[in-house]
Amino acid sequence: MTPEDFDRRIALLEAAVARLMREAAPRPASSGSSSSSNPALPKYAAQWLDCWDERGYPRARVAAIHECRAQGGGGKGDWSGDPLVKKDPKNWGQKDGELSMIGKHYSQCPVAYLKQVASLEEWKAMKTMQDSDTTQQKWVQYNLRAASLARGWAAIISDPSHTPYASDAAEPEGFGPSDDEIPF
Repeated sequence: MTPEDFDRRIALLEAAVARLMREAAPRPASSGSSSSSNPALPKYAAQWLDCWDERGYPRARVAAIHECRAQGGGGKGDWSGDPLVKKDPKNWGQKDGELSMIGKHYSQCPVAYLKQVASLEEWKAMKTMQDSDTTQQKWVQYNLRAASLARGWAAIISDPSHTPYASDAAEPEGFGPSDDEIPF
């Protein structure tokens, strides 16, 4: 590859990133909306944003498979791509046969549940963006991230070729050394 080819590829990549950033930038809400424009999107939240709907509310994108299967790091919060459900949406469990999903990973939840979680998290992001308290604006990225991962897991689970996530599968019988073979 010549230096000119390399420079041309860099320029194309920079132009693509600039176009993506323009598309993800907040746009004014429609004239029928109660607010005159979308509030500014907090730092790092744009990576989880897909679009603004007709009312000017943020909509999370569908997370990619590698994002959904990402392993978590240490520290506060659940930074893995398969977070635990901490609270059910209010309207979940009102129909017969719908059990609580609290304590389960997104990969273990039904598609209908994940869609409700995504809608709830997008609503929470919208409410936080409308809040005048700027110290709370950082939570928008976490809400959009949770909605994006819920949409990603819903897409993965609804795929007919889906196999259970490795962390969900039980360890097969006889896997690894037995207690008698361990030298300590």
